[in-house]
Amino acid sequence: MKQLYTFFALLMLTVLTACGPVPASSKGKVVTIDTVFTWSVTHAHGQYYKKLDCNVFELDFYSRGLSFDTAHVLTGSGSYLYLSDAFLSLDDSLLRVGTYTIDTVAKPFTLLPGKEFEGHYTGTCLAVIQDGLASRIYRFTAGNCEIYSVGDSAEMEIHFITPDNQTFDAVFHGTLAPR
Repeated sequence: MKQLYTFFALLMLTVLTACGPVPASSKGKVVTIDTVFTWSVTHAHGQYYKKLDCNVFELDFYSRGLSFDTAHVLTGSGSYLYLSDAFLSLDDSLLRVGTYTIDTVAKPFTLLPGKEFEGHYTGTCLAVIQDGLASRIYRFTAGNCEIYSVGDSAEMEIHFITPDNQTFDAVFHGTLAPR
């Protein structure tokens, strides 16, 4: 199972690295691409980082127009929001209601900022997908995600900011489907 997850993670990172940086002409503007996510997948990794006293969750949000084919390859066109590290206390085995803030310090109710690492994106990022390939990637280094409810009727508001001060606002109403 861990090998399948590693394969899937590497596949998604490959899709995410297929595009370049945000053009300078869009700096400081509000990003308004497909800001309503229609489905999600969550992963509970437990105490993934043994040196941290936190449980780790991964949250993936997809807009209308995106799906996976039978080989688990992302297809279609839309937006894919990837939150690779959402931290909660060791007492929490399920995602909790609350405000998650982007921070470089891993502690409960934080998300790691988006960054490029050795040609791959990690942390809090948004990929704009066109015909199954990433046409643009936004890295978020500030902001928060407010989770109002979880389970069958999860509700979230997302307010993120890129390093060049572009703002991204989104909503999600649906199920946080475990994987």
